[in-house]
Amino acid sequence: MNRLTIKELHVVNDMNKAMDKLSKLEDIEEEIGIDLITLFKALDNGVFEKDLIDNVFHTKIRGIEKNGLCAIWKGDIPECDYTLKYKDYGKTWALSEELLKED
Repeated sequence: MNRLTIKELHVVNDMNKAMDKLSKLEDIEEEIGIDLITLFKALDNGVFEKDLIDNVFHTKIRGIEKNGLCAIWKGDIPECDYTLKYKDYGKTWALSEELLKED
């Protein structure tokens, strides 16, 4: 039977750590219903949102909540004006205006 070298054992150990971390990140994405890349892009750049008559406008994001993004409507006030649900990504809000206009 072939034995692994010390270097190979470190590589296997590093791969196991990376897989464990990835698994935990995927669990978070599964729980909230959106991928973390989209979440952080929304926090950095804001989002585009569709109103009830299909007008699209840019919205600043104040922070995150368990069920969605805390959106700002009336300016930079510390409170959350309303929450954009994660599950509605691509339906009522998105990272780009074009994604909402494709419907």
